[in-house]
Amino acid sequence: MPAGDEAHLHAATSPRKRPSDAGDGGAGSQSQTKRPRPKSLMACEGCRQRRSRCDLIDRHGCHRCKQLGAPCSFLSGDEAAGVVGAAADVDLGASPLRVGLAVPESSSILTRLARLETILANSSQPGGSAGSGGPPLDHTAREASPSNDGLPMLNASSPNRAPGPASTPATPYIHVPALSPSTVLSTQREAEGRDQSWYLEQADPETYGLILRGMKSKGEHGLKDPVAEGVITAGQAEAAYQLFKHHCSRVFPYPSFLLTRSRLPSHPLLRSAILLYASRCTLLVTPFTATQIRQLTANVVDNLVAYHRGCRPSMESILAGLILSLLPHGRVQEGDDGYDLDPARMIGMAIGQMREMGHHAFVDRLLDSLQSGMDPGLVSGQLDSMRLQMAVMTRGVWSNISRCPCSEIPTTLNDAHEKLLHLMAHGPLAADLDMHLILEQACLRPLLDLSKQWLQLEKIRQPAATELARGNSIVTSTRQELDTVRAYMRQSASHLDSMPYLLCQTTYWQWWVAMRSIWFAYRLPAPLVTESIMLEWLQGLQLAGRASGEMIALCLDEEWDIALYPKAIGTAIVLCYLALSTAIAHWQHYHRDQPLPEVLKVMDRLVAIETYIEANCPALSSMLERTRNSLDEYRQSLAAQQANAEELAQVVSFDIGFLGGMLGRDGDVPAAGDVFDPFASLEYWWNNQLEQPVWDP
Repeated sequence: MPAGDEAHLHAATSPRKRPSDAGDGGAGSQSQTKRPRPKSLMACEGCRQRRSRCDLIDRHGCHRCKQLGAPCSFLSGDEAAGVVGAAADVDLGASPLRVGLAVPESSSILTRLARLETILANSSQPGGSAGSGGPPLDHTAREASPSNDGLPMLNASSPNRAPGPASTPATPYIHVPALSPSTVLSTQREAEGRDQSWYLEQADPETYGLILRGMKSKGEHGLKDPVAEGVITAGQAEAAYQLFKHHCSRVFPYPSFLLTRSRLPSHPLLRSAILLYASRCTLLVTPFTATQIRQLTANVVDNLVAYHRGCRPSMESILAGLILSLLPHGRVQEGDDGYDLDPARMIGMAIGQMREMGHHAFVDRLLDSLQSGMDPGLVSGQLDSMRLQMAVMTRGVWSNISRCPCSEIPTTLNDAHEKLLHLMAHGPLAADLDMHLILEQACLRPLLDLSKQWLQLEKIRQPAATELARGNSIVTSTRQELDTVRAYMRQSASHLDSMPYLLCQTTYWQWWVAMRSIWFAYRLPAPLVTESIMLEWLQGLQLAGRASGEMIALCLDEEWDIALYPKAIGTAIVLCYLALSTAIAHWQHYHRDQPLPEVLKVMDRLVAIETYIEANCPALSSMLERTRNSLDEYRQSLAAQQANAEELAQVVSFDIGFLGGMLGRDGDVPAAGDVFDPFASLEYWWNNQLEQPVWDP
């Protein structure tokens, strides 16, 4: 072995020494103590890249490299630092390829291969490390032989090479599941085909915001600023922003956004969401024309499609999703082509971004910090972010209830969230949003308890009168709990600008609970309907009728701003009008000689709510007109039946107290098909209206 190689091998295997603290000969003494060598010089180049232990068996290759059939080379300290010879041009600090992402382009692969060849060539020069003596790398074979994890293998042309472990990146990347090149290309083609029609027709609210997120870019690529695009002017945007702050605070009192910022935010998606909300939150004053409103709606949809293709998540886009889920009905202009910005889909977008940003990872840490006595002012930004995230989670539950009155309600905030919320509400940096969220949680607790009880009832395969009676008692108790919450709101939260909205929302939930009991009765098999089942069924109808009348009465007495509130509330009011009007028409036809029962003595309120809707929420006028047509058709069918005296003579009264003549025939207990249920068609109306555009044509 040459002397230079022996010295280099000795330097690579022997630890260095440093001067002793005990003074063995002074500063110039040769007596030194041992100290460990740098880790970068204790392993070969291949083992350092694989982050595996190197045994330094000899100069011609370590044991691991021999097993893998990979070239093994050693670099001196200067070469490893990149300051000697041609090795100074080699980027040894380049970031490694991420495992599981798409295969890089051929040019980048060839560049890295050239760098590796330079290192190996320099190591075989005099004064450097001896090379392995193997053949040069075959670029073609390397590109043609991908490894199992989707990345190319080194020296894949060697027939005796055993598959080695996947290289671990030097930086702590989050693990991403591996995607084959064909999967990546097919996914990219799917992303290119997703346009407005895909968004409007096929996007799943449960997974919206979670698709193609592994391919997201590092910025807001594709988002369009409505001001920069020339849709509106900067002056119009600032005026609309002030209008937005005034109206949005009545539904969502977020202080750090609504009070501390004086100018419109610059994030394109958040800006377009704010401007669209401002175009719909008022009837009398608007800074936009009808054409600009249509262009703003199209701009929001374009930005949503761009986000879905891969814009990075941020707190601004989370807030934009929340604002879009709170869109009111707004104005109606002739010729507008409306887009249905589904609240469940919009809040799903915000929740998906929160999952990507790991909002749940620091809830416990933030709670521990506040409980240990930390000054909240040091983490005011984190507290504002947590307020926004808890508002999004609560809104997600609300949108699920509004979209479909199902039995299983997703859980909302956990114990850590609630403890943190109470600490913020009673701390020095308390905000109106804290009390707003606490009251929403107070309303959700009875609904979550209701959900658990309904799930137990629905597990019964053949429900009978006992299950219906249990369901009616659950409805009664839940409505009483919500009445208590409503009274607490009036007493403790009268200072909140959003209190009228919270009262309206609580009343909506009371109506929804009663409707849930009615729809449960539809699961009953018709042959098993007995007199006891009929009595409990009609008792549920009576609860639903009373809840509908109370909702209309409170809307008129408290003057709900239904044009500003979310779409489901206005839909529910119109359905209450439809059910009660149909029930009154039925009673007056079959029991014209009897007075109306107490629950149906609401004719004056029905006329008043009809006028109220026309004056305050023109966006509901189309649904209201369809409701009138349906009532006219039903009255015409009753008049046709009255012309047939024989059929009218067969009608026998079945006095239950609510809608007493339920078409009982021949004196028997009426069958399931003979019971007049004024709420039977509401499920169709509900689904139809929620699928209609927010802006009715």
